[in-house]
Amino acid sequence: MARRARTHADIRRRYNIQQDMQLIDAVCSRFCKGDSPTQIREFIERGLGRVLTREQPYQILSYAALNGLLKYAPPPDYELARKLKEADHRLVEVEVVRTDQLELVATRAAEVLLRMLQQLAVRKGAKEVHIGLAGGGTILRTVKAFGELLNGPVKDLPPKLVFHAMVTGLQLHDPRTDPNTFFNYLPFGKSGKLTTEFVALHGPALPDGDLIEHLLETHQPTIKAFDEGKQIDLVVTSGTSWKNDEDRRHSHSHLKRLLTGYKDDDGRDVVSVLEKEHGCVGDLLWQPVNEEGPIPDETKVRAMTLRRLDELPGAIDKGAQVLLVLGPCACGRARDDVLRTVLGWKKRYITHLVADNRTASV
Repeated sequence: MARRARTHADIRRRYNIQQDMQLIDAVCSRFCKGDSPTQIREFIERGLGRVLTREQPYQILSYAALNGLLKYAPPPDYELARKLKEADHRLVEVEVVRTDQLELVATRAAEVLLRMLQQLAVRKGAKEVHIGLAGGGTILRTVKAFGELLNGPVKDLPPKLVFHAMVTGLQLHDPRTDPNTFFNYLPFGKSGKLTTEFVALHGPALPDGDLIEHLLETHQPTIKAFDEGKQIDLVVTSGTSWKNDEDRRHSHSHLKRLLTGYKDDDGRDVVSVLEKEHGCVGDLLWQPVNEEGPIPDETKVRAMTLRRLDELPGAIDKGAQVLLVLGPCACGRARDDVLRTVLGWKKRYITHLVADNRTASV
């Protein structure tokens, strides 16, 4: 009779981090040094006096990966990063990851974000840093990975981090991409030397301009969120292409899908106005853009955002930083057209970039 394949549950039941940490550590360490399973078994028998079966090294490695003890770090593409910095000298830092997995790009982005905060603390002596988070799946994954880093042994951080939601929830059927929910993945309050605070942004996802002005004059939570948002030192955002979206209902852009069906005051289709009259090619920070930069508020409705894109160049001139994270789209398509658009703008809208190698091949 053929032996039943081990499941994840079987492996979890067989090993225990607390009881078998020495064994798990030895197996993973030897594996990362390049030892074969046979060599690992021999090392364990000599060093720990334990005899493993042929399949146990594989089981232990699987267990370690399932529990976050063993992770894959894709290699950086230094040549592509160098070319991007040469193409745009305004970029402070560029990280290009050789992968087609969005999760791995987000993990690297979290590491870059951590490094940016450490540099603010060490070089500029920042005691309190305000971080603005855009919405969407890419930033969700970045925040989750960043939260894991904060829960580990990190040092040289500013004593206080304040996270701001920069947009209201735009996804009707996937509220996980609402930045107000991202705070669940970050430590809250005081933990050791680090204190974290959060500023939410509540309100309608796609109000018209008059409603936004009304909220900013009468709605105290909105007024306070926008007032505190003026302190943002660092923005983390992503971008999405509007090209090759024949079926708007299944567009790669959440913003484009939500705008579908809206009419302006003249009864014209909002998406058509943006694409045909204003040359919209994508969106950044939930705001439509074309080859020249952000598109002015020419349409009846727009996403409610804590900071307008056209405010970023001035903020950067005053010392703010903007991290753009571009990984593969959910459909697998690279976002090279989005990056090409951003780098082609005359004004400086980003300072740091993390992208996969296909996206970076602009």
